[in-house]
Amino acid sequence: MNTQEGISRGGNSLAHTLGIYGLLGLGITTRSGVDIAATLGLGLGHCWVPPFDLYAPSWGGGAELLISVAIPVDRDTDFLVRSGAGIAYYTGDVPPAPEGVWQRPDPYLLHIHAPIELGFRKRF
Repeated sequence: MNTQEGISRGGNSLAHTLGIYGLLGLGITTRSGVDIAATLGLGLGHCWVPPFDLYAPSWGGGAELLISVAIPVDRDTDFLVRSGAGIAYYTGDVPPAPEGVWQRPDPYLLHIHAPIELGFRKRF
């Protein structure tokens, strides 16, 4: 994923992230045929914030939770609603500056997303 922020003191900033998540999904079907499912994910990632010679690559973690509800419309068609949230936090480690030189703060990236999906699904 690439994240770009257009509002910053120095113009545009850009971050590159790469991560892997382990997912656990649980679901039930009610007597009326409504499917309800939840997916929980935990993961680890790596982030690069340019300029790369100034900010060293950093490690971070993330989590997400998605809830899905599928409501039967017909014998083989469902209306699907899915939503949730995900968050990831990466922090860097800037080497100490020599004495008398201004110490740059450690960079960090906080990424939050909240997807909303609506759709129809058909069983074959």
